[in-house]
Amino acid sequence: MNRKVIRQIDRERDGAAFDSPPFAESPSPVHWSARQSEPQVWQGLRFADLAPFISLAVITGGLFAMALAKMEVRRLGYAIVQLAKEERRWRDEERGLNLALARAMGPERLEAMAGRQLTLRRPQQGEIIQMTENGVALEQ
Repeated sequence: MNRKVIRQIDRERDGAAFDSPPFAESPSPVHWSARQSEPQVWQGLRFADLAPFISLAVITGGLFAMALAKMEVRRLGYAIVQLAKEERRWRDEERGLNLALARAMGPERLEAMAGRQLTLRRPQQGEIIQMTENGVALEQ
């Protein structure tokens, strides 16, 4: 574009058409850049101008939060499954230990151990002593 045309457009936009001397006669050079118009653009912005961008940011943030929440729910679900497997394993181990304890405390095993390690034997008729409430021993 021609400099004269640009200057005329600029004066018309400012409302002062043809009030200043022509562009060639200005004492200081005019630098045309986008930075000169930025403050005017930002000063004229209203909320209605920014509303689409703000709503887009809110929607994007909401979707991101939903995705994170779903990922966390899925992670917790996997953790619950893992803990359930571990609980089953511990319950099976407890059952096995209870069975081993019942076998160890069985009367046949205790009798065999008493005879083998403690040299105890079953009492014969007349060797059984009964105790009463007042502490007196009675023979059978």
